[in-house]
Amino acid sequence: MLGGDKGALSKSERTRVDSAMRDAEMRTRLEFSVFVGPLTGEDTRAAARDLHGRLRSPGRSVLIAVAPDRRVIEVVTGEQAEERLSAGELDRITGEMADCFSRDDVAGGLVHGLGAIAQSCQRGKQAERTERSGGADPAPGRHRADA
Repeated sequence: MLGGDKGALSKSERTRVDSAMRDAEMRTRLEFSVFVGPLTGEDTRAAARDLHGRLRSPGRSVLIAVAPDRRVIEVVTGEQAEERLSAGELDRITGEMADCFSRDDVAGGLVHGLGAIAQSCQRGKQAERTERSGGADPAPGRHRADA
């Protein structure tokens, strides 16, 4: 779901962000939503949490809320995503998104953020499976290469 101020992104930018959301969802089996527009009230975090709570499946959802007028990025995660992501990773990703936004590349920042969050969730899920299996390769017959 892409919501908020429809004029904040061009049609081609919305298409890029929608594609990145679908890719992130396929890679993680979580639901991703993006909101670009005003976050009402003094507490932007509370406003983003309220938006997240209105999603179809908040427990398995990730919301990236961007308020360009306030220069604020809020990432709200449901329980399933929270289990796979560290606060440090989210801080790093949010900083990278802010860097893109500072160059007036909102769509690029969102696409980057969606991909980076999905990648972190995949690593977190892989670590969870490895831990549950007692350290054994969770996918027998497949080899993993570290970069």
